[in-house]
Amino acid sequence: LSRQVGVLIASARCERVEGGVLVTWSTMACGGYVQFDVYRGFTPDLGTMERRNVDPVSSSRTYEFLDACEDPGKDLYYYLVELGGENPTRFGPLFVAAAAAPAAALGQNYPNPFNPATTIPYTIGAAGAGKPATISFYDVSGRLVGRASLGAKQAGSYEFRWNPLASGTRECPSGVYYCRLQVGKEISTRTLILLR
Repeated sequence: LSRQVGVLIASARCERVEGGVLVTWSTMACGGYVQFDVYRGFTPDLGTMERRNVDPVSSSRTYEFLDACEDPGKDLYYYLVELGGENPTRFGPLFVAAAAAPAAALGQNYPNPFNPATTIPYTIGAAGAGKPATISFYDVSGRLVGRASLGAKQAGSYEFRWNPLASGTRECPSGVYYCRLQVGKEISTRTLILLR
C-alpha cells in the first residue's frame, strides 16, 4: 500500500557553510523511511528550480544535505519534495542570503618560499572600492619590517611584488613573515617564508 498523506516537516533551515549551503530538516514521527529531493533556484518558483541531489536524501526523521555552491554571492531558494505517495509533501521556499563579499582578500604569494622577491596577489571587493589600502610586512616577533601604500583602488584583482632589500627594508633573515593587507577597516593576513 502506498502512503496517502505526505509527511509533516517539523522544522527546516539552510545556512551557508564552507563549501556550500547546508540544508537540514526533520519530520514528525512517520514510522518509516522517507526520501526527499532537494531543489534549488534563484527565485522562489519551484517550477524553475533544478534538482540538486543525485540520489534521494533518506532518513527516518532527521535529514541533512550539503549543496555545493560555486557562487556564494547569490541569493538562493530551496524546496524539499517528498518522493512517493499520492500527495507528497512540498516544503519551501527556504531562503539563504548571498554571502557578504569581503572588502579585500589576500591570495597566497608565489613563489613561497621566496628569495629574493615574491609576488602577492590581492583582490579589492566592491565593499573596499575607493578606500585607502596598505600592505604591511611583519616578522614573527610582530616587528614591522616593511609597509607600502597601495592608494584607493577600484574593485578588481591586483598584484604586489615585495623584495625586502629593494624596498629599503633593512636586512631580513630567513624565516616566516606575515603580510597584512588593510582596506578601510578590513584586514587580511597571509604567511610568507623567506629562504636566504
